Amino acid sequence: QGLKYHVFMTLKGKLPTELHNDELYIITGSNNGAYQDIDWINKLKEWIRNAVTQKTKILGVCFGHQVIAEALGGKVIPYPGGFGIGIRTSKIITDDAKKYFTNGEINLLYLHHDQVVELPKDAICFLTDDFCKYGG
Repeated sequence: QGLKYHVFMTLKGKLPTELHNDELYIITGSNNGAYQDIDWINKLKEWIRNAVTQKTKILGVCFGHQVIAEALGGKVIPYPGGFGIGIRTSKIITDDAKKYFTNGEINLLYLHHDQVVELPKDAICFLTDDFCKYGG
């Protein structure tokens, strides 16, 4: 069948109006910070909270990871150590995640400045490295 996908322009206020539990919603990168008080980010955070309440599957990558954390009570800041640029090896630290990454680590391409510094309540970190404590 192949992969079927839809793109929603959150910067323009476009978000899915109906959530489906058999679908995966992926939130990707942005040059804005998840902590910024910007209308589209605030609406996205509200959408995330609603999606989590409905047990909808969400995957956050880069900014997506950060905005999910912020929406659910975590904290994101501009990292005092500066930018992360390049390829970094991150360690898989939970048994569940090790089922998918059997060698216990993954190489990731980094280009970010902001980081999650406090996890939301009940969140479990499964990925870490020397630059980004809560990488996933």
